[in-house]
Amino acid sequence: MASAQTAEKVQKTYHTKATGDALRTVEKHAHDAELKLFGSCFCPFVQVWYSINSRRRTRIKSPNANPRLTDGVNARKRVWIALELAGWGCYESTVLMEYVDDIAQVKLHPHDPKEKAHSRLWADHGSTISFVDVNVAPWILRCSRVLQPYRGWQPPSEDSRFGRFIAALEGHAGIKATTSGDELYLDSYERYADNRPNTSQVAKAINEGRGLP
Repeated sequence: MASAQTAEKVQKTYHTKATGDALRTVEKHAHDAELKLFGSCFCPFVQVWYSINSRRRTRIKSPNANPRLTDGVNARKRVWIALELAGWGCYESTVLMEYVDDIAQVKLHPHDPKEKAHSRLWADHGSTISFVDVNVAPWILRCSRVLQPYRGWQPPSEDSRFGRFIAALEGHAGIKATTSGDELYLDSYERYADNRPNTSQVAKAINEGRGLP
């Protein structure tokens, strides 16, 4: 009993490889391709790769697989998603989503300019997943996987509008194909929940009362 009382908590670490459905999707795209996507497996911004995976043949690699992620392609170095196409590179999740929407035959944005403008302001609750839905889905998915165990988040009623929206995202085949097992998120976000030193530049800036980097 004494040893149990004095035993230190085993700190969980970041996962470096996707798990579950997301891993199976990555393995399907492990072949060589002109368009390459680099990203961290647990970052919510990276999960918008659903918009790329669903409409274009893409090779997907982990952030540790190629130094170009933090060198030539991703100039900011702290953003864990980048895309490379025939020597050209870009980063930032929404920028990459816009780029893929521009070159894809199947659009996430509606064709009508007015509807397109509204889609940037409001989530589309229709039967077709929208550009906005894909942007917010990673954060919604992390409510039950991260906020609930670490901060006591309570899910909405299943018959509420928000509850139905969550259920629709959770059940969407494309979203599920880019979602790892719950343990990956539980492990990877523990350091954020514990506010460990040097977890991220953003956390450091907030703790020091500085502007965001």
